[in-house]
Amino acid sequence: MALEGNTVRNLRAALGNLAAASEVQTALEVVDGVLATATEITNLCDNIPYSATLTPGAGASNVCEVTIQVLNAAGVAVAYPVILDVLLSDAATGTGLTATTASGAVAAKASSGTDLAVLVAKKATRVQTKADGTYILSITDTAKTGFYVVAAIPGVPHSVSSVLVTGNYG
Repeated sequence: MALEGNTVRNLRAALGNLAAASEVQTALEVVDGVLATATEITNLCDNIPYSATLTPGAGASNVCEVTIQVLNAAGVAVAYPVILDVLLSDAATGTGLTATTASGAVAAKASSGTDLAVLVAKKATRVQTKADGTYILSITDTAKTGFYVVAAIPGVPHSVSSVLVTGNYG
């Protein structure tokens, strides 16, 4: 059985809200002609990133550490590395980059994931999680800015943290 990535995403999106008849029709059109058991489809969907949780916590002095955990469609942590973009935003929706620059480093905590490329200094970075799907972002900021941290996994709606507060910084 081989399903294309877009087919799985379309199926997942259509099945996400079965209340709408048009979405059910779309799901049926996507599934029509697919020769796979329900178990095979579930296993495939359970093996792809679907969302992320973002949990802020205090680190060293003036440091906030945000743990990002990538989850599959069943809400279970993925067990492999995932590449995603991590952004700092001023909006609760995660829209746009922050207008404020942190006073210090914005990067992976040591041994907590890999920074692959800085997209915008201290505001946006392409990263890779560890093999267990986790990445810890370390933000050093003496102003203890109320950023929203965004995890942008390609093909998946963005996940956004709660606003960082003074207590999230050590």
